[in-house]
Order: sequence, then structure tokens, then C-alpha cells
Amino acid sequence: MSNYKNTETTLIHGGISIDERTGAVNIPIYQTSTYKQDGLGKMRGYEYSRTGNPTREALEALIRDLEGGVAGFAFGSGMAALTAVLSLLHSGDRVLISSNVYGGTFRLLRCKGSHHREPCKSAHDSYRYKSCCRGIP
Repeated sequence: MSNYKNTETTLIHGGISIDERTGAVNIPIYQTSTYKQDGLGKMRGYEYSRTGNPTREALEALIRDLEGGVAGFAFGSGMAALTAVLSLLHSGDRVLISSNVYGGTFRLLRCKGSHHREPCKSAHDSYRYKSCCRGIP
């Protein structure tokens, strides 16, 4: 949760606003892919940028603060974010999407589904929302 009353202040100071190592008032953008380990399995907090890095950690903390949540999440692509959200669904859950949704999203829902779920059987025109949602609990 953010301690700041204004969104503008949270945008500037929210999340992780000071680099403890250097004292910088903004977290630097770390452009490295791997991090030194002190030994096998002895990380200093990070090992590989895909699993976590200080820049993403700061962004996720800022998202948490802006949204007033308990956690924030940042992904390397929209498809990665969508896959994470879809993994929260259970068999039989319904997803209402626009008929002009991004092609990758449509294909993920229509063709692939998930390794352990049935794929989406149909997509409806969002302009006919009332008619397409009749009978959906």
C-alpha cells in the first residue's frame, strides 16, 4: 500500500524510490541478463533477468502502490501477461472477449486453450453483448 495521498506523488516516489546500494533517488535500469553468484545456489538476490531483476522489482512495487494492492506484476510481453491471467481460470469458466481482439489472444483462446483445459469454443461480437450473454450465469 502506498503511503502517499496523491497519485502524482506515488508516481514519483512510489514503489522502490531509492537505490540502497548507490543512494540514487531513482532505481537505475539494469541491462544485464545474468548476475554473479557467490557459489552454486548462493545468489545475491538475482540470478537471471527473466526470473527477476532490480528494475522489474521496482516497477512491480510501483504498480502495487498505484493500485493499492498487495503485489504488482510486470511481464515481458502482453502474451505472457495474458497467459498468466488465463492460468487462473478453471475448466468451465467463461471468457468474454471482443470479436476484434489481438490475433494472438484469439488464437490462444480458440486454438490452444491450455495444456489441461478445453479450448474456447466460440467468440461473440461484443456489440451484441446482451444477446451473446443470455443464459450465462
